[in-house]
Amino acid sequence: RDPPHCAPKTRDGIIREIKKWANSREGSAMIFWLFGSAGAGKLAICQTIAEIFKRGGLLLGNFFFSRSAASTRRSNGNHLLPTLIHQLQEAIPETRPYIKEAIRRDEKIFDKTRAAQILELYVKPLKNLHVRNFFLRHNVGKKVCLIVIDGLDECQDPDVQCDLLSIIADSIKDLPIPVRFLIASRPEVRIKDTFCHNPSFQTINL
Repeated sequence: RDPPHCAPKTRDGIIREIKKWANSREGSAMIFWLFGSAGAGKLAICQTIAEIFKRGGLLLGNFFFSRSAASTRRSNGNHLLPTLIHQLQEAIPETRPYIKEAIRRDEKIFDKTRAAQILELYVKPLKNLHVRNFFLRHNVGKKVCLIVIDGLDECQDPDVQCDLLSIIADSIKDLPIPVRFLIASRPEVRIKDTFCHNPSFQTINL
C-alpha cells in the first residue's frame, strides 16, 4: 500500500524542526532521535522528511523497519547496512569501484561484524574519495546529507537494535562529509539506555 504521509499543513512544527536540524552544520547534533508511542505518526513524519530530502538530492539513504511487512527483510536488522551501502552507490556512484574492490578482496565481508561492514564498505569508500579531493572538486559535501531510519524498535532482535545504534555512533565521526541520521522508534528501555548511557554516544551530540 502507499506509504503514509503527513497531510498538508499538519505536523508543520516538527517537520520544520527536523529540516532546520538536518540542514545545520556547525555544532549541529549528528543524530536526531524521534520517539513516540505506536500510532503517534513517526512513520508519516519520516516518510515526508525522506521525500523532501530526496527531491532536494540530499537523501543519502533510508530504511523503514516493519514487523508487519509480508517479507521478514524489513524486520531483520542485518539488512540495514547492505541496504544503506547499496543506496550509497546510487547516491554517489563514484563510491562503487571502491565498494566492489572491498567485496572482491573479502567475499565474506557480509558475514563479518556490522562494524566491519560499515567501515570497509561505507566509511572507507567515502574516505578514498575525500583523499582524492573528489568532494572538493565536485562541490559535494557542502550541504548536509540525510539518512532516515524508521521503526528501529521493529527490528526483531533487541541486541541488534543496540548494536546498530553503537556502530552508527562510532562511524559517523569518521565520515568525511556531513551526514545526519534521523532515527525514529518507540521509547523502549533498551533503545533509550543505548542513547543515554552507551559510551559510543558520549562523544557526539544527540
